[in-house]
Amino acid sequence: MNIFDPRYKLPDRHQTKKMVINEFDSHCKNVIYDLQKIHGKVSFTADMWTSTLSSEAYLGLTIHYIDQNWILQHFLLDIIPFKTHHTGINMATEITKVLYEFKLVGKAMAITTDNESAMLVCGQKLAEEFERKMDDLSFNHYRCSAHIFNLAVKQKMEIIDKEILDV
Repeated sequence: MNIFDPRYKLPDRHQTKKMVINEFDSHCKNVIYDLQKIHGKVSFTADMWTSTLSSEAYLGLTIHYIDQNWILQHFLLDIIPFKTHHTGINMATEITKVLYEFKLVGKAMAITTDNESAMLVCGQKLAEEFERKMDDLSFNHYRCSAHIFNLAVKQKMEIIDKEILDV
């Protein structure tokens, strides 16, 4: 940049970080505004994974809803880094924070997760939280049928592999 205009000063890392955070906050406000225009209920999918490089854990939360034109919409709502143990209770707490942040608690209808035990506890805790705080008995936790099918196929493949090796 000094070649093009020596008067221009590149922002340092602190200024760049502040600019990125401000841009993110601005987009967040727009997302919150757009989500408030949804007339019906919304549902979510959540998945937890651990980075193979850094061993850091993350929880992805995706929102799903039908818009005013009856078109299914979905997008990644948040990726939550986990510094604590990723227990079901901790996951439920973090998801609840995101739902409050985006003003979606009253619109939440369901969450679909895999069948990992912590996710099952998470779904149960979310349902209990909504029932206790808002008298909302309609929130449900669903287990992903594709995940169940995948586990069944993997188990069957292991049995077949063992039988082939024994022959």
